[in-house]
Amino acid sequence: QDDILHMDLTVVQALRYSAQMRLPTDISSAEIEKRIDNVLTQVELQGQKTTQIKKLSGGQRKRASIAVELLADPPLFFLDEPTSGLDPGLEQKMMKMLRGLADSGKTIILVTHATANITECHQVAFLSQGRLVYYGPPHLAGDFFEVGNDNFAGIYREISDSEPAIAVEKAILWERRFRMSSFYKKYVTDR
Repeated sequence: QDDILHMDLTVVQALRYSAQMRLPTDISSAEIEKRIDNVLTQVELQGQKTTQIKKLSGGQRKRASIAVELLADPPLFFLDEPTSGLDPGLEQKMMKMLRGLADSGKTIILVTHATANITECHQVAFLSQGRLVYYGPPHLAGDFFEVGNDNFAGIYREISDSEPAIAVEKAILWERRFRMSSFYKKYVTDR
């Protein structure tokens, strides 16, 4: 969950070095600079272009890390806890930025325990004991678990338990219930 950026470099230096390592050797310097400008715009870091990585806020560092990955223009991102350690405002900004990337045609898959802004996602998957117990739109998850809309803490209570044997039993029951539901048919089977 740590950022893999050299802390003494500026944002633009880190991006240039990453571009030299990640992009084909026949890409011109002008094309590299164009890509750097594009990714800085995507992650909203144009104003921090010449700032050292170590002087960025936590959210800015996470966005700089994402910018490094965006240089190669991948269609798919896997992110592990991209909002961990961020204050609620930065978490919201990060989730909105990720939603913008998804809306631009990229597939973003992320793991998170922070649910305040989970409705920015198109789809969510809830796992319990390694079992898929829900997959579908986040705004319908509360209905499926019968805890009410946007009550993600209630969902966690439903699918987990501090006693390992009970947690496994709950996971098995919720997995069966999900597989027999219209949600499973619509969002898993019919896809």
